[in-house]
This record gives sequence, structure tokens and C-alpha cells, in this order.
Amino acid sequence: ASLVGLPIGFGPLGAAALRDIAASVHDPASLDATAVDAMLEQLPTAVGALPAHDDVEPGIRRMIDAGLGVSTLTNGASRVAQGLLERLGLAGEGIGTLSVDGTRTWKPHAESYLGACDRLGSMPEQTALVACHPWDILGAQRAGLVGVWIPRGRQWPTGYPEPDRTITALTEFVDVL
Repeated sequence: ASLVGLPIGFGPLGAAALRDIAASVHDPASLDATAVDAMLEQLPTAVGALPAHDDVEPGIRRMIDAGLGVSTLTNGASRVAQGLLERLGLAGEGIGTLSVDGTRTWKPHAESYLGACDRLGSMPEQTALVACHPWDILGAQRAGLVGVWIPRGRQWPTGYPEPDRTITALTEFVDVL
């Protein structure tokens, strides 16, 4: 969708993928569409209830204390990030919650990162993306942002350019700037 400029949200494509997966696991003739719809309805709640890593709340607090602007950027719904910030006690801290919804590109397309910079009023070279997904870091770096990788047990893919910075916990972010 990003490559052809189709402005479609992650939700409808995710729903189609879930239906396809459900159909491949079950006999398609016996697949209950109501059950699939019920799973789709519960998915945002389930995803929104996932716990944060232990370093996220203190890491974000260190960024705020250092005077850094902080925002999330997701391919999904920003309400999931808002819910996480509420559970962490960070909802009133002025943290942005951006989504690519409503744009013509998703991460890791460069336009998704550049659009976020525009909305934040920041220059790409003065903006960092911290993530545990190598594809996300690569996309941000290709767009001119600083890529900061937290491995979270993963290996950096062979053939990818190295991340600009690597940290083992979000609490280290301020120190590597």
C-alpha cells in the first residue's frame, strides 16, 4: 500500500490478514465469520493490555527530565500508545502519540518518518527513532533520522547498514546522544 500510495489504514489490512490466517487454519467452509469479527473487535484491547518493558517508563522520564521532546510513532492506532502511557503514569507528560493513519505511507517508508518530523516541528537529523525492529531503524535512517536500536534479544540482520547507536535499555538513550 505504501509503495503505490494507497491511503488505507492498518486496521482494514490487518483484518483481512486475520481472516486469511483464520481461513487457512480452519476449514474455510466451517469458518464462522462472527468469530473472526469478535477476534478483530478484541484485538485492540488485547494489544493495548500488553505490558511495557521495565526500562520504558524510567527511560521516558529521563528523556523528559533532559528536556527532550518525546513522541510515539506507530503503523497502528495511536490510542494503543496512549493507553500504554496512561498505564505507565506518563499520560500528562506532554508525550506525542503519532500514527501513520491518514497518510499514504507506513513505516518503514521514508515519508512516514518525515511526516512525523513535520508534525513534531523537528528536522530529521535532529530527531531519533528508538526501536527494537531493525526494519524500523533502517527506514528512519534512510529518511535522515538517527536510528537507535534496542535489540531486545534479536540479532541485527546481515546486510543491513549498522544502526547509528545501539543501547541495551531505554534508560541509556540520553547517555548516547
